[in-house]
Amino acid sequence: MGTEKRVRPYREWEETFEVFGTPYRFRFRGPVEEPARWEVAILDLQGVPVVPRRVRGRTEDEARWRAEEAVHTWAAVRRLHAAASRAALRATPGAEVVLNERAEELEVELTGPWVLRTPFLASREEAMDVDRTEEEWETSLELHFRSHAVRVGESADP
Repeated sequence: MGTEKRVRPYREWEETFEVFGTPYRFRFRGPVEEPARWEVAILDLQGVPVVPRRVRGRTEDEARWRAEEAVHTWAAVRRLHAAASRAALRATPGAEVVLNERAEELEVELTGPWVLRTPFLASREEAMDVDRTEEEWETSLELHFRSHAVRVGESADP
């Protein structure tokens, strides 16, 4: 007869996870029966997704671990960009901050009326360090910008 697809029952719930002092909501969705395939939507407290795709795992714990890693990485990049933007405002007025992500590091560059002779580099491990404050990042970035930024059209030679 027909090709009826059996609908598997799912259960859903939310948990809160905090990183860098900011709480996030994890919306879990997983099957009641095997084969298990869990997914987690990562949301801010207003329910807006902060990571565009759901994180998946074969088990509930694997999905939770992957969601924690994803939001920690996302928050670290966002935090570094915010610190760089504030530092650039003071050290290089009018400059825009560009943050490039690489496998092992994050690179901060400037565009607009300023460029950097040497980009600011931070390892992913450093960026994700919960003991390093935004103020410490801001100070390091401001010093780097003051030391390595030149106005566009000026000589980039030290």
